[in-house]
Amino acid sequence: MKRFHYLLTLAAAVLLPAFSYAQEFPYKGLNYLLEDGVVCVGYNSDVEGDIVIPESVLFDGVPYTVSGIGDGAFNRSAVSSVVIPNTVTFIGEQAFGGCYNMTYVAIPESVRTISDYAFDSAGLVSVTIPGSVETLGCGAFQGNGNLVEVVVGEGVKVIPDNLFANCWSLADVTLPASLKRIGAGAFQFASLSRLSVPPSVEYLGSDAFAYNNYITMDELVIEDSDIPLELDGDPFYMVPVRSLYIGRDLSRALSFDCFALEEAATGGGCTRLDGLNWCCYALQRVALHEGLKTIGEGAITLCDQLVELTIPSTVTLIEKGALTSLYGLRSLTFADGGENLEFGENVLSSTDPEIVYNGREWTGDMSYFGYGSIRELTLAGGCRTAKNWMQRSALEKVVLGKGVECIEDKAFQQCEALVSVAMPSTIDYIGADAFSYCPNLSDIILPDGVRYIGDNAFNGCPITSVNLTEGLEYLGGWSFAGTRLRDVTIPDGLEQIQWCAFLDCKEMTDVTVGKDVTFIDTNAFGGMEAIENFILADSDVSLSLSGMGVFGGSPIKNLMLGRQVHGSWFLQSGLETIGFSGGCRTVAGFDQAQMLKKIYFAPEVEAISGKAFSGSVRITDVICGGEAPPALDETAFIDYVYKNAMLDVPEGYEETYHITDGWCRFAMINGSYASVGAIDEYNPHNVFTVSGILVGKGMTADEIRRLSPGVYMVDGCKVRIR
Repeated sequence: MKRFHYLLTLAAAVLLPAFSYAQEFPYKGLNYLLEDGVVCVGYNSDVEGDIVIPESVLFDGVPYTVSGIGDGAFNRSAVSSVVIPNTVTFIGEQAFGGCYNMTYVAIPESVRTISDYAFDSAGLVSVTIPGSVETLGCGAFQGNGNLVEVVVGEGVKVIPDNLFANCWSLADVTLPASLKRIGAGAFQFASLSRLSVPPSVEYLGSDAFAYNNYITMDELVIEDSDIPLELDGDPFYMVPVRSLYIGRDLSRALSFDCFALEEAATGGGCTRLDGLNWCCYALQRVALHEGLKTIGEGAITLCDQLVELTIPSTVTLIEKGALTSLYGLRSLTFADGGENLEFGENVLSSTDPEIVYNGREWTGDMSYFGYGSIRELTLAGGCRTAKNWMQRSALEKVVLGKGVECIEDKAFQQCEALVSVAMPSTIDYIGADAFSYCPNLSDIILPDGVRYIGDNAFNGCPITSVNLTEGLEYLGGWSFAGTRLRDVTIPDGLEQIQWCAFLDCKEMTDVTVGKDVTFIDTNAFGGMEAIENFILADSDVSLSLSGMGVFGGSPIKNLMLGRQVHGSWFLQSGLETIGFSGGCRTVAGFDQAQMLKKIYFAPEVEAISGKAFSGSVRITDVICGGEAPPALDETAFIDYVYKNAMLDVPEGYEETYHITDGWCRFAMINGSYASVGAIDEYNPHNVFTVSGILVGKGMTADEIRRLSPGVYMVDGCKVRIR
């Protein structure tokens, strides 16, 4: 009698006594083994062709149910197909091992155990493992070179090591939602074109799907789940993957052959992404979902075909070295979000997008990416602060969306190509050097709410106009120095103008200083070679000027003083007209104004000090707006002026001036002001001060009547507004 080795373990098996033994018997062409009333298929190495195992057999006239297929039962036989009855509960070790001709087997729902290597190196084309199977043996189907399709039934929880290893033709695998573990090498050297790892799987063993016969897997899906997936070693080692989806957290970076990867996405319960780094040279699309929280160290690097990337609003941490060397990236978006986004060291290093949208607040140093590439930058959404964009040589356009409140120090310093900046109404702070030395920034519109403009904020920018608005509390030193401003109005509310604020604005022609300015520092308006008109708005608050000079090198032509001024004045050699009004009660100190031709004294002027205009030899017109002559020191003008200049006074008050000390010295006194009633009621008029400064364009007669009391030039005629 031949010796046989059988696996006789049954679901209901009990330990046998030491003297028990198995009895072999044939039945209708197959050998069976009987032991303690349990029958299983015995050793049948000589059978061939299509085999149908019966549900029951007769032995000594007694019927027995066939409950199993023993160890090595058909090992290396020439069977071509096997039908297993619904009574079999186990299939033993090597039961069909080496059955190269066996292309078909039907495993019934009754089977609970498929033992180690049960179908090793058979010729199966397709396999369905029923959900009833509770125990699958190691390598049970390995080496089935013709196997194309595998379906693992619902209910199976564990796929053991090497279960389908070396099944070279295996292209289609369906895994159940009940599956918990996939062992080491379980599907290595298959030829899968697609794979979905169910959400129930908690463990993938080392090399579980490794090599994949070096065939590209078109789609690898780690299905959505809130259960983390443990990866032991590299389950997808050397597997080329074209499309990847990660729907859950992984215990480590997913390692595979990245050369073929074209697209990747996250979703579901994935809160952390590691990997997609090193050699993802074909990667063109990455879709990160809302719900992702962390981009791990070094993740998404060296992907030079990636053109667009959006970082979801839920990401709060990008770890060291992530998103680096994305040489082909053109558009980078940080989606709008309320939580701060933290960057580790060297994030986005050597990544050079052209268009950047940021809708978040950042923490960490981001000052080193996109130096030569970013052309357009938008800060909006939850971004409250603009910072660390200095020296971006390609940056042409900056759009600050509503919600941005602060432009920090040096935020856009030395952005050589910057042409335009759009600012929202929410901006209230522009820091020191924020836009300094941006040589192409020619236009800027400041919103009404700006309260702080720091030192050097626009120094060296060729901006031609700026609208400083009420609410401005600080105007820093050198803030607009070297710009191409042609006119500027310092708004009411600002109290100080810091030193060199408008130094060397060589194209500046008109300056108006608001009524609340109390101090102007050194050279604030120095070096204005083209300056013509300078107006100090009417105020009862006196103005102090730096003792070192405020107007160095600025030859003002027309000056309107609406208050008392203390401190070092300006170079008077170019002054041609001057007016005194508002809080300017006493006039003195213009004895060097050699080119002065016209002077206007508003009704508020009370006194003109000695030698006030003693150096002015070209005065042709002196206009007094008050009916009561101000006190005039006889030395205020030189004799030439008294004899040759025309003194214009209110109509009907010529005699008053004729009999007043000082004023009586003027040889020519004219009281021929036109009344406001002489103004054409139907046509618009351009209105100037008597010193030639434009007050308004296209004004109606009613608008002119509402002007402050004084004398104006309307259509070339002096008009007095009472």
